[in-house]
Amino acid sequence: RGSSCMHPRMIGARLTFRQWGGRRRTLVRTVTTYNLQGPAGRELKIVATEGSFKLSPASAISLEAVKELRRELHGVGLDWGTGVGLLALACAQLDSVDFMYGFDIEKENIQCSIENSRKNGLEDKALFLVADSTRPFDLKEREAFRDKRLDFVIANPPASDMASTDGFEFRRIVLRDAL
Repeated sequence: RGSSCMHPRMIGARLTFRQWGGRRRTLVRTVTTYNLQGPAGRELKIVATEGSFKLSPASAISLEAVKELRRELHGVGLDWGTGVGLLALACAQLDSVDFMYGFDIEKENIQCSIENSRKNGLEDKALFLVADSTRPFDLKEREAFRDKRLDFVIANPPASDMASTDGFEFRRIVLRDAL
């Protein structure tokens, strides 16, 4: 099974602005675009900007897992460590999934996730929040999320530091917080 995740399209966005004093300055910001097939058989467009999470072979494997488990995913879910929203949006494409939350500690990732939800017409089925584990940083968002019932948690967590742990610490956090 091939995945276009492995062959992203790179686009350089050129931004020109005037600095104080009238000098013009140009910045080039790299945007990576991925065109994937979601679990519902529809296209899934994912954009990652410079400084955000880039999809990896583990992302492709996780997307395949969502496709294989799609009949078991239903209700409200949380994508823990959402990155640029790939798994949350893949789940949100499914008719059986009512709503998805995506939590990530990096603001740049959340900004990309929000844009990706718009690009895929899923902004009404997904909400992305800057959070540490399962606690949004914003106090109002934390209070609003506190009483939410989740039916499933999905994650493609990063590998833990192998020098000081057994490599599964992030996965333990996901499982502990899911209970």
